[in-house]
Amino acid sequence: MKSTNVTKIIVASATTIIFASTLIFIAGCGQKDLPQITGEFPNTVAENANISAEYKDIANDLSKDAIDIFMTEISGISRQSGNEMQMSNYIVDFAKMQGFQYTQLENGVVYFDVPASQGCEKLPKIILQSHLDMVVTTKDDNIDKNTFTPELYYDAQKGAIFNENYETNIGADDGEGIMTMLAISKNDKVKHGPLRMLFTVGEETDMDGARSVTADMLDADYLINIDGGPVGEMITSSAGCLQYSCTKKFASEIPNQKETMAIKISDLAGGHSGMTIGEKRQNAIKYFTE
Repeated sequence: MKSTNVTKIIVASATTIIFASTLIFIAGCGQKDLPQITGEFPNTVAENANISAEYKDIANDLSKDAIDIFMTEISGISRQSGNEMQMSNYIVDFAKMQGFQYTQLENGVVYFDVPASQGCEKLPKIILQSHLDMVVTTKDDNIDKNTFTPELYYDAQKGAIFNENYETNIGADDGEGIMTMLAISKNDKVKHGPLRMLFTVGEETDMDGARSVTADMLDADYLINIDGGPVGEMITSSAGCLQYSCTKKFASEIPNQKETMAIKISDLAGGHSGMTIGEKRQNAIKYFTE
């Protein structure tokens, strides 16, 4: 992923979800009509004219706090799919520091509960959910993906986060969701009903985290999945996970007095990260069969 794409993903996602989530909570505590949010990749919430002045300061504070969490905390923790436990433990430590009740499963799925703001105790309970794992895409074969952490810098003038040390992504999928949820949970100015912050694992691979979520963990009225998208969009949908395994017996033999050859395919930026999923990147299986 190029830095220019990453810039849009991280900034847009940070503000998008904060727009949507925060305004829903605030609306529940008094606002009658939810503002319509439009615009493409604003650097700050204040650039979006359709957000009323009453909420701009809160939303801007959340944006800044979320980016700070991403830059100083999340980006320093490796979280390639299958290696999310360090990130899960970070969430536990965060919950302890904030005094929130938490539950952590053996595979790294973790959630904690944020009490309702004063006067909002009877509002519907909302679950915010994101995934801890990321896909590491890089052209550098010497990078250990299981220990990889991006080296980032923040351009305040452009309102953008960059990684120029390697041709890699920065983990905006789903670092954006993690940072947004943590920023919301620790901000006393955000008025909301009871919240549950749920973090799953293995979203980029086998959906192990989602499959391990039990009914009691979903004890709420609504669930909002935070996994990125264009500014101002909230998607109402349903999703599921199906795994299918099959076996087929076959006979193999070593060729006798016949030529053999080895095929190696490399330098393919496989996988996807959020908004680049539509680029139809090549992978070794697809490339070889074509």
